[in-house]
Amino acid sequence: MIIKNKNLKFIVDCLLVLVGGFLIAFAFNTFLFPSDILPSGFSGIAKIINVLFARYVGIDIPVSVVYILLNALLYILALKYMGKRFAILSLVGIVSYTLFLQFVNFNLPIENDALLFALYGGIIAGLGTGIMLRGRGSTGGSELLASIINKKFPNFTVGNVLICINAVVIFASILVYDVSSALYSLIAIFLSGRVADYVVAGVQSVRAYCIISYKNPEIAKRIMNEVARGVTGMNVSGMYTKASQTMLLVLVNRGQVSHLKYIVADCDENAFIFSCPVTEVSGGGFVPLKKNGMILYNYYKHRKKKYKRYIPNNRIIFRYKNVDGLETKKESKKSKNIRKGK
Repeated sequence: MIIKNKNLKFIVDCLLVLVGGFLIAFAFNTFLFPSDILPSGFSGIAKIINVLFARYVGIDIPVSVVYILLNALLYILALKYMGKRFAILSLVGIVSYTLFLQFVNFNLPIENDALLFALYGGIIAGLGTGIMLRGRGSTGGSELLASIINKKFPNFTVGNVLICINAVVIFASILVYDVSSALYSLIAIFLSGRVADYVVAGVQSVRAYCIISYKNPEIAKRIMNEVARGVTGMNVSGMYTKASQTMLLVLVNRGQVSHLKYIVADCDENAFIFSCPVTEVSGGGFVPLKKNGMILYNYYKHRKKKYKRYIPNNRIIFRYKNVDGLETKKESKKSKNIRKGK
């Protein structure tokens, strides 16, 4: 369903952010925290601080208070990197999630099974995260920090920063609790990420979007400025209309899909857009492409190998690879005779 009224769109986005924050807080307070299972990101870090202060200082600081303090400075720092709408939705997400974290707590009449609680806690938390991202909001925390670091240091991708933060949480859970707790936390974090990926953008976390519109320059500019992704323009022609125009190609991760769709709909509601899953992507702000990471082709072994390529008019062209890597062509004598009609 396409909502044309911008004010109504904003209200729907706020409702999605509230529902997502409620589900995340419900999963943490009902399933994960009672079983000594740490969630991902700043929520897990806040729980670690809560346990350490209660254990060694004797002060029980609520997890919600620690979480809001961690996000306060981070949100102020990130204001200049975010648009006005995203800033408001993120503020709604952070505040509502903190309140839900403080007051939403249900004691289910079931036995505390760590594995069962890790599974359901991870699934419900991932569902809440996906709904919040579909509303183009955020609870702040690790994703906000990863975006800031990526802006300042492009070599550090958002995915790599999130992996590092979650690795710290898993390692800290071993020190705070035990190894079994860390393993359960790993299950919950993995399920949460996968479910969030499915809710927002299907099974794949990276998708390729193709956009055809008469307002492509405006759409491309906003994608590069607001989503911080590169855009490729390709010349295409409609076989029915015989009209030539530019098609935009952009790759985005799960957290950027909703905002990308919003930009396209906001610029041109009649735009044609389709997507497909990407099984592997390297470079361009995603996984770094390493030169010495893996040898995919042994050049020195195959540099003298001769390849045939068949082309129209019965001509056969042999292609060689010389030592400098330059491609040369040599037409066979038989092909020359065929071409000359001998």
